[in-house]
Amino acid sequence: MKLSFSTLGCPSWSLERVLDVAGREGYDGVELRFLEGDDALWRRPELSGSGLGQTRERLRDAGLSVSCVDTRSFFHDPDPAVRARARDEAARSLDLAARLGAPGIRVFGDRVQPGADLAATREWIVEAMEALAAESRDTGVEVWLESHGDFACAAQTR
Repeated sequence: MKLSFSTLGCPSWSLERVLDVAGREGYDGVELRFLEGDDALWRRPELSGSGLGQTRERLRDAGLSVSCVDTRSFFHDPDPAVRARARDEAARSLDLAARLGAPGIRVFGDRVQPGADLAATREWIVEAMEALAAESRDTGVEVWLESHGDFACAAQTR
């Protein structure tokens, strides 16, 4: 069994501190959710451009992997433009996960919004998941739906 910890529990930490603690405490990997309070990981300097290559080297040198790239992508909003932005952000995270060698990204269904119903919300989530699955097909990265909010039970997500 391999162990990772999520930066959800230490949202203000720098990547340097995350890697230092993970290595020192004997973890095998990290689940990236926040770095220095930022949850748009794809735009972080250490996870984009030349910084990404340096981060991959640091992970390799520390014997660590990225177990998951968490997103802030929720697909429950009745507004198609909001859902499109969430899909775009998830696609950026998908690309980042592929570049880091992470096996998956985590996204949310979340809550049925006022004025919407369960069936419509479920359809929006399925639509987004299918689009991301198609984008991920050649990357080896999976798209994982977190059981959360109104979609916390398996019966609600099927």
